[in-house]
Amino acid sequence: MHPRPHWGSRNVLTTVHVRPWEDCGTGTSRKQWRQAERQLDTASQADAKVERYRRQGRDPRGVSGVAGRAWRKAERLFDQAGNAQEAVQQIAAALSWFDAKGQLYCRQTAQAHLDEASQQLQGDGWSKVKRLLSDERTLRHLDQLREHLTSAVSEPVLRDALTRLWYVNDQMQQAQGDACVRLRQFVVIEQVLCARLCPQWQSAYRLGGCAPTARGTGQ
Repeated sequence: MHPRPHWGSRNVLTTVHVRPWEDCGTGTSRKQWRQAERQLDTASQADAKVERYRRQGRDPRGVSGVAGRAWRKAERLFDQAGNAQEAVQQIAAALSWFDAKGQLYCRQTAQAHLDEASQQLQGDGWSKVKRLLSDERTLRHLDQLREHLTSAVSEPVLRDALTRLWYVNDQMQQAQGDACVRLRQFVVIEQVLCARLCPQWQSAYRLGGCAPTARGTGQ
């Protein structure tokens, strides 16, 4: 049974949804980089052999061909590893609660981002990750969250405002220094907006599973 998602929840996504894919995806990415690095060593050794042949006055054409192929393979593997690393970051973002604009993800948008990122996963070892990302259960946390928030707060405008407050508060808690101070001001603004929409907004926020705290409100 999965923990119930709610406003202010971070651990639900981390422990239930991200970690299974992250363990597999991160491990595969590391293996791919190690494979590329080993191939780089092989190409360097092939180059050294070409130089050795030349110093010895031997015909280097055969070993030069081997070295060229080794370097092309190394370049291909490094390109695959680099593309995969970018895809892993995109996938992690698509599995979070919010998009880059601070809007709550819907299943369709998140799946489109996962599909796009999956196309960059080339090479051995990614088949399990691709199966996981195409499984409809992977984004079930978004369905559960929307169902829960709709049940907790039926008014869509207030629900959106409370969700925005959650997002800004979450960003503030991750920030440091001046960025944290600026975001704290945005938190207060979002709280004022929520209060204008509903004087009992804090009760609605509690129904979502997370009451404001001194740390979150700056009080």
